[in-house]
Amino acid sequence: ESSSQTVWLIGDKRQILDVNILINQLDNNSVNEAESFFTYHLISISPAEAVKRFGYLNIEDTTLIALNYADFSKEVLVICPSDRKDTIMEILSRIDTPGTKIRVPVDFSDSHQGKSRLAARRDLLVSLTQIPASSFYISDNVSRNEKPYYIMWVEETPDNILKIRNMIDAIANP
Repeated sequence: ESSSQTVWLIGDKRQILDVNILINQLDNNSVNEAESFFTYHLISISPAEAVKRFGYLNIEDTTLIALNYADFSKEVLVICPSDRKDTIMEILSRIDTPGTKIRVPVDFSDSHQGKSRLAARRDLLVSLTQIPASSFYISDNVSRNEKPYYIMWVEETPDNILKIRNMIDAIANP
C-alpha cells in the first residue's frame, strides 16, 4: 500500500526535471519488495558509458540510471532483483574497464599567444577532469599561412577524451 508524499526540491529546471524522471521511474513499480536499488561507484568509465555498455547486454530485469552530470560523475543508480545484486555488481565491474589510449586533437588556438593560452586551458582541464597533464600535448605553430595555429591533443582512452571534449564545451557554455 502506498500513500501520497510531498517532496520539496531546490535546483534549476534541469535538475528538477532529472529528479522528477527518477521519481517517476521509481514510482512506476520499478522497485518493489523483491527488488533492490543501490548506487554503484565506477572507476574507469563514465555513468553515460556504463549505461550504454550495460544496455548492449539486454538484461531485462535490471535498470541502470545515470544521474546528473553523467559524463563527469562516477556513480550510477542500479535497480535489480535482490537475488541478482551480486551478479549485477560483477557485470558492472567487468564493463568498467578503460579503452585503449588513442591520440585526438581536442582544442586549438589561432592567437599569437596560442601556445600559452592552450597551456592555461590544459591546466584548467587537468584540474576539472583529473586527467594528468602528461596526457596533453601542445604543438608549435603549425599554420600553413601567416596566421598562427596551435593544436592541443591528448593521448587518452575514448571515454576520457569524451570527458575532455564535454568539459571544453562546458567551459565555453557554463
